[in-house]
Amino acid sequence: MDYLTLGHALDKGTKKAIEKGKALTRSKFVTTDTGNTNIAHYRNIALYVLGKGDADFYMLTAPGAIKEQHDGIQFLQHEKTWIALTPIGMTWNGKDDKVSKAFAPAGDMLNGKGSGGSHAGFAIEVGEETTHGDFTNFVKIVREKSQLTQDGEGQWTYQDSLGQRVGLKYAGALMGLFVNKKDQPWVLDRVRSPEEVVASYPTVWRNGEKVDWLSWTAQYRNPVDQSNGPVDLGFKEGKLRIVTDNYEFEGTMAQDGTYTFTNTKR
Repeated sequence: MDYLTLGHALDKGTKKAIEKGKALTRSKFVTTDTGNTNIAHYRNIALYVLGKGDADFYMLTAPGAIKEQHDGIQFLQHEKTWIALTPIGMTWNGKDDKVSKAFAPAGDMLNGKGSGGSHAGFAIEVGEETTHGDFTNFVKIVREKSQLTQDGEGQWTYQDSLGQRVGLKYAGALMGLFVNKKDQPWVLDRVRSPEEVVASYPTVWRNGEKVDWLSWTAQYRNPVDQSNGPVDLGFKEGKLRIVTDNYEFEGTMAQDGTYTFTNTKR
């Protein structure tokens, strides 16, 4: 099975145990970051950038997937997919044997470190048999044709081996529509408009075309009640409601464990 998990730090207990050479029954690493991640994604390619230039990178891969590195680009060979990781303001340090041993048999740990600039991250390109034939050819074509360019301060474009392009202009912290109420922290309170939220998003281009974030918000609106989302789960109400253009689903869980639901065409 192909899988890839990215983290930015080892759990404190895990780190101490590894440093002391102790065997672990459970290993953890921190998947959140303190550098405000911005991501631009298009099909099989993406840009992943932090506003933290000295960030650590821990990438859990399938066992034996960490292969060769060329011109700083780290290649991973999974069972059915192949991955090229082109660094942005950071360096891939290859397989970390100590950490990999601590996480076995879950997989091997690829380690990377930010160079200390204003940003750190990478471009990721995924290939498979239908697009590149085999892993050897994938490595060859990526080295020959893929290209990462920095277009300005905090702005990059990645062109993959098939000619597709994705671009990102870093924006920093992203706003959300809701925050937790101070007096009722389990309740979300809407504090911003979609326009305010979208204004905080990074600028993204796909094959040179700028993404209009605001045009995407419609898919998250309730067609019956514009003040709510399409999915509503009341706190401790035991009731789930989903509304789409064509159907309305409502399921209720009674205290005795009985579950009833309706699925009505609108």
